[in-house]
Amino acid sequence: MATKNGAVMKKIALLLAIITLCTACAKSPASSATSSEVTEQSAVKPENPNALLQESDLVYSFAPRVISTSHIGFLNFFHDTYYLAGVYDVDTQDGYYLCDVESCTHSDASCPAYISTDYAIGEYYTDKYSAYIIKEGESYWLLRYDFDTRAKSKCNISADILSGNFYLYNSISGYAVEGDTLYITAESDDGTTKIVRINTLTGAAENIVEYSAMSGIKDVCGNALITWHWSDNLRNQDPTSPNATFFIYEAVPLDGTAPTQLFLAPLNTHTVYTNGKTQSFYYAKYNTTIEGANKTTRYSPDGIIYRLDMVTGEINEVVKLPAEGSTWISLSNIIDNYLIAQLRIGGDKDITYKFDLDTKTAEEFSIASPIGTDAYPEAVASYAGKKMLVNADDGTHLSKIYSIPKSDYLAGNPNYTKLEGSEIIWHSEY
Repeated sequence: MATKNGAVMKKIALLLAIITLCTACAKSPASSATSSEVTEQSAVKPENPNALLQESDLVYSFAPRVISTSHIGFLNFFHDTYYLAGVYDVDTQDGYYLCDVESCTHSDASCPAYISTDYAIGEYYTDKYSAYIIKEGESYWLLRYDFDTRAKSKCNISADILSGNFYLYNSISGYAVEGDTLYITAESDDGTTKIVRINTLTGAAENIVEYSAMSGIKDVCGNALITWHWSDNLRNQDPTSPNATFFIYEAVPLDGTAPTQLFLAPLNTHTVYTNGKTQSFYYAKYNTTIEGANKTTRYSPDGIIYRLDMVTGEINEVVKLPAEGSTWISLSNIIDNYLIAQLRIGGDKDITYKFDLDTKTAEEFSIASPIGTDAYPEAVASYAGKKMLVNADDGTHLSKIYSIPKSDYLAGNPNYTKLEGSEIIWHSEY
């Protein structure tokens, strides 16, 4: 959400830049130099694998990227003053604000969908409702809007759970929902973070796990959250050394028992994609080296994609992409049984591959943009049931959404349908 605190905005920008470096395509030139080689760390076999064997009803939501019904929750920003909570239905192509007042102008606090920018600090979306956390004085409140009834409720979050100066960066840290329960990450001023469970109907809340550095919720597997965290606060580390801080993934059981370490590697040396349903980590190495007096970081991935089993800790090589001359590799999505990966070649050319997890074969994958420009639909991570969703900005700065059947998308057939009115979900504060 938007904030008027310049320091916080700078911090958000810094964090986004770091996460982008970890997960997106970079333009650093390839290098064959081997000075300051970075070593990979082995996975640790879980001590309590039974905690991960049963598939949970948890749904990992990151609207508008991944939804399992046709509803996309959104929050529109107006005049640097207030937000309006709303929902867009992909099937009916109907978008509306979550307000049940007839003839409402949606222009002031009398509108049920109105949320002041002075208080708003966190937004979360599920298939059936959206939730927003606000702070009034020293108290934290949760606003819940149900999509079907447009009913709004407000409950006080249990005292001390978010006491002090905590920030909620859900666009970076991720979140998970299970019915009326919301799992979020909160970061304090000193860089420590904690993962919190909140009942969205009552406000009852409790801490699940605390970390000494930045952390987040990556996915779900059985009755555990798959979390990530840094080994220490980055501000206390050497920023020129990729060995200074480690990315650590853990399975955190929801019954309160101790977390189990699944995977760790030096920061900025791997790209990782998790899939809770198949109990898998898919990852590739950047083969990072540090060169010269300026300690310039160079990347030269070998194209090998590995799978780590979340339950057994076993690692297998699943495919090797033709990575000659590449400077970056990114794992962007799993669509049904296909893993989508991108290689950056020569600094400015991206080649997308579609890897069949059943046959273990890979092929180049491309599909035309719905608006005839370079919108990178191959890297899209959005889907709703049997439809893929593609965001496209035609230059008006109002991003429109196009839907396409999964079968056509995977076949590279640009059979798009523009979703009328979908520009209303554009988050203009980002």
